[in-house]
Formats: sequence, structure tokens, C-alpha cells
Amino acid sequence: NIDLLLSFDGKSFAFTALVGGGVKRMLVKCGGPNPSRYTFPKAKNIICYSLENYKWFLENLKSSNVLMMSNRVSRPFQDSRKIEKIKSGTSKKKLLRICRIDGTYDWTVLQSARLARSLSNHDEVTFIFVGITRDSQRFLDLENSVRAIHNDVLFFTSEEYTKNAASLIDCADYVVGTGRGFMEAASLGKVMFCPVRNAELPTFVDSQNFDEVFSTNFSGRSFFNHEELEKSIDRFLSVKREICKEIEYRDWMIENFKLFFSSEKITDKIEEFFCNTEQEKINLYDKIIGLLRMYAFIYVPKKTKTC
Repeated sequence: NIDLLLSFDGKSFAFTALVGGGVKRMLVKCGGPNPSRYTFPKAKNIICYSLENYKWFLENLKSSNVLMMSNRVSRPFQDSRKIEKIKSGTSKKKLLRICRIDGTYDWTVLQSARLARSLSNHDEVTFIFVGITRDSQRFLDLENSVRAIHNDVLFFTSEEYTKNAASLIDCADYVVGTGRGFMEAASLGKVMFCPVRNAELPTFVDSQNFDEVFSTNFSGRSFFNHEELEKSIDRFLSVKREICKEIEYRDWMIENFKLFFSSEKITDKIEEFFCNTEQEKINLYDKIIGLLRMYAFIYVPKKTKTC
């Protein structure tokens, strides 16, 4: 027998309305911008990964049972053999960005290259990129753009490095991270930067701005003005000048991981939430809406995103 139907998008959740009563339903919002209150399914039980979404649901779906679950990451295994191979390519400080090349995160790679160039004014930095690319022309264009910004760069796009790429994080001194990647690097106490959509450079993440970038799940949707970004770089340089400050920073980042991101902290909380999940009454209206949403998801053409 099915006790709970767990959905990770509106399409699958709409389908669950057609199942009928007697089964509990739960919708997981895996980050991203806040939805429209007029089109998002009126789910009774919701799990969300970002503070931004959590606050939105509390305000707009007040009758729903909502759980904030940022704790979903474990400390990744580190592949010392591959890490040493990467390190052998440069003796300089290393700035790492891990992401796929498909148009979604290309802008974060360019930001990372600019950051490497900026940091090299104070201490020579090699930019290391690791990521899957399925479009050779897109990657070639991006590679040329990166080298035009900062030519001291190493690209690792073969499956040897992209499979379980999180196992390579320890090759870096500094990491530009988003979402889960940020959290995994935090577990290793890395000096962290987060992309900022309205800026030329990522922001250095410390106690002054952690809550802001955390609220949007380290997605790059946070906004900082030019003065705030300059101050963050100044704080980074202050940390790097004194070994005691850097050690203190790295310990602080690990503590944030344990408190906010580590999956070890969430097991009991999830079990309790699942046990307290409320069963919904599904009437004819719900089923009609479910059918309409299914039709919209399947047959209405989607606009292609461009970056």
C-alpha cells in the first residue's frame, strides 16, 4: 500500500490529484525563484530547500504544513590521486568553479575568471574549471571568453574529472560555489565566494553577508551594490593577510555546514514531518485542476531560457 506520494515538481504533483483520496501528498520545492501564488499548486504539505521559498510559503500558503530543509549534504569524499594531478599543473593559489556548461551557469564561469584576475593583483591565482560540456561549440566559445579575461586557467571536462566532481574540491584554496556545490565546499572549510547576478565579480561570503546569500540557496540571485561587493573583497584580503583569521574563517565555515547543511542533522526532523503529514481531501475541483495543469505542463510550449 502507498502511504505517501512525494512530488518534486508541479507536473508530478498535479498527477497525484488524480489518484484519489486516502493517500497523503507532499510537494518538494527544490530551490529556484519564488513561484506565482496563482499558478503554484495549493499543496498541503511542502518541503523547501531555500529560506527564500520557505518565507514565501509561510506568507502565501498559510494553511500549508511547511518544512525548511537546507540540511541535505554530506561531506564529499576527496580523491587524493586526482587532486594531486590537478595541483601538479600549477604552484599558484587555486580558484575552483565546478558546474555544467549548458547556458545556465556560463555567466558564473565568467565571473569566476574575473575574480581570479582581480585576486591575482594581490597573489597569483590559477582559475580551475571542472564541468561537463555537451556542446563543443558552446564550450569553445566560453573557453575563449575565459582566456580573454584570465589566461591562467586549467579546464577539466573529461569524465575522469567530471564524474563525482565534488571529490576534487580539496585541490582549491578558494571556491566559487552555488547551491549544493557551495555546501559541499563549506564542509571542507574552504574560503567561499558566491556568484552575484547584478555584478562583475562574485562576493566573498562571510558573517557579514552569509544570511543574504543563504536565503536564496547560494543561487546567485542575491543582489549587492558596488560598495558592498568592494567591502567584501576587502574583508577577504583581511582574512588572507593573517593566518589566524583564515583558520578562524575556515572553522566558521565548517560550523555553518554542520548547523545548516549537514544531512546528519535532518533525519529525525524529516521523519517527524512525514509522520505529521496531513491528508488532503481531493474533490472534483482538485481533479479538474490537476488535469488542466497536466495539460499545460505537457502541451503548452515552453520558452527557451537564454543567458
